[in-house]
Amino acid sequence: MNTKFIAQIRRHLFGLLLLGMMLSICLGISSAPIARAHGAATESPTALPIATDTAVEAQAPIEAAASSCTTIQNGTCTQTQSGLSLCRLNNICVVKVDLNENSLRPRVVIAPNGGTSWLSSMASNVGAYAAINGDYFSGCPDTTSPLNCGEGLTFIDGTDYTDYTGSEWQNRRSLGFNDNYDPNIGWPGEQGSYHRQLLAGGPQVTFGGEYRWRCWYQGSNTDGNCACQNNTVVINDELFGCSANNWWNRPQTFVAFSDDRNTLYLAVSEPGYNKTPHEMHDVLWVQGARYALKMDGGGSSGMYFNSGGYSFAWDGGRAVANAWVIVPYSPPPPTATPPPNCNPNADQMALFVDTNYGGQCVVKGIGEYANPGAIGLPNDAISSLKVGGNVQAMLCRDDNFGGGCETFTGDDPNLGDNSIGDNQVSSVKVESNPVGCNPNVDQIALFVDSNYGGQCVLKETGDYPNPSSIGLPNDSISSIKVGGNVKGILCQHDNFEGTCETFTSDDPNLSDNSIGDNQVSSAKVQLSSSPTVVVTDTWTSDENWNQKTTFNPGDDIKWVITVENTTGSAANIELTYDVQGPDGLSIAYWNGTVSSEPGVWFWGLPGIVPQYTGGTHTFVGYCIYLGQESQASTTYFVTGSPPQKIYLPIVLR
Repeated sequence: MNTKFIAQIRRHLFGLLLLGMMLSICLGISSAPIARAHGAATESPTALPIATDTAVEAQAPIEAAASSCTTIQNGTCTQTQSGLSLCRLNNICVVKVDLNENSLRPRVVIAPNGGTSWLSSMASNVGAYAAINGDYFSGCPDTTSPLNCGEGLTFIDGTDYTDYTGSEWQNRRSLGFNDNYDPNIGWPGEQGSYHRQLLAGGPQVTFGGEYRWRCWYQGSNTDGNCACQNNTVVINDELFGCSANNWWNRPQTFVAFSDDRNTLYLAVSEPGYNKTPHEMHDVLWVQGARYALKMDGGGSSGMYFNSGGYSFAWDGGRAVANAWVIVPYSPPPPTATPPPNCNPNADQMALFVDTNYGGQCVVKGIGEYANPGAIGLPNDAISSLKVGGNVQAMLCRDDNFGGGCETFTGDDPNLGDNSIGDNQVSSVKVESNPVGCNPNVDQIALFVDSNYGGQCVLKETGDYPNPSSIGLPNDSISSIKVGGNVKGILCQHDNFEGTCETFTSDDPNLSDNSIGDNQVSSAKVQLSSSPTVVVTDTWTSDENWNQKTTFNPGDDIKWVITVENTTGSAANIELTYDVQGPDGLSIAYWNGTVSSEPGVWFWGLPGIVPQYTGGTHTFVGYCIYLGQESQASTTYFVTGSPPQKIYLPIVLR
């Protein structure tokens, strides 16, 4: 062989080597995976086909960014914001969502106009922090109401968007959330109250921690694809079309939740990696998931994330019809309602089931009310009363005015320290009151008997240094009424000496006060302090404002702040609701500015009692007006299981 021929051979070989290197560079050959552009699916799409004439949105390919999930160290998680974490294990990206975090909500979205849209477009349009593709779809665009080409059950904010023209919706399980955002995976007939947000998928792969992949009603698992027979594939008792016969090893999307239903998981295999359902189950199990549902995979599989400096969009190989998204949530602001309209006129009295004139109440005019039915309140429930200036009220322990009675000629905020007692009243009489000491807003009234009885006098603003100036015998005063604009100062000795005590409201019995009964020798009547807005009480109620202190998980609840505005006009105030459960678990928090009208108002923040928060909860309400803060706190009890910490082992396969 001559040297010229050998040289030609060498030139050809060098040219082929150079061409191979150039092709390697152009094709991006690498040992590490990269984010895949829209048209670079790892395999042909296997979900039910989209109509070929469907227009889709143009989208530029998205490369793996420096802040992508793929930059997280394998086997670790990073918290990107309160309640939201991004995890990576075995080339599977998992978003963990704390369902007790009140600033986050899972939600279903569907593509506009019954068509399809890129996952990243649907997610960004609703301001989502995270998203994954959802259910299988076909026949897009859907031109008939409800304009949804997804094949399974679909509910958004409690509204049904399911296309019932086919039969697919009844053959598969779905993930749904109730109004309290507790998750559940089940058949259509098992999702009763879980219709706040719901989206089908399938098959369910993890059942209470147990992995299943069973073809055609087998009693044991299969490692591999399930065969198609008569245009049907059966996996874990769920029915699919023949496109399901190659779902074993491909790009995967899963949604799951923990055993305590407090954590939601969104999981997707990284671009460039095929995963089996068993591998997805294993990764989710290690993260804490015990119930998992497969969603559409293959070319539909994708994830979007934008939180805490991590921002990436894996749109898969095609636009999709629906998605699960995690969106920001703000609890609704509190609503104000005046106290029950139980303010008696001069010829009436009002009865209340709670002390300090709270809770359910009725107003009664002159007459006889021989039993609880006639009174209009439950038996043995009355704890306080207000009495108009022209009447007196006789409260009795038994029906028909028996069992011991007590007469009241003025308001009493707490019957517990009276002879009648708390929660003892069964019959009532309202009669004309012959005594005429009813102060206006700028006066006080002093009485020689308890319960505003006996001889009495009215006093304007001023100083009364001795019994003669007061107008009653020395050491004879036993009760006091106080007008709304003044305060009364009672002293034991002449000239305001000895023990003195200030009263800003009525008191039917001075014997349990520091001043004591039959001890007053001098008095002052002064204007009340400067008008202001303050918190006077905090309490909890049901959705109808009925006071309540024990709740079950899932119950409606109102956290109520009682605000008193004495300024005479509407005032802007800053309210804060801070509710904590056992071990300091945050249950609810709201802060904002509201306008409170003059008088006493109840400001209620509505909510739902979360699951797995059994025990004593503490509610603190704050009000800031003109830089001055006031607060009050209360506790209530939630039945059921307390919060639990679960420590999960690392499982290697």
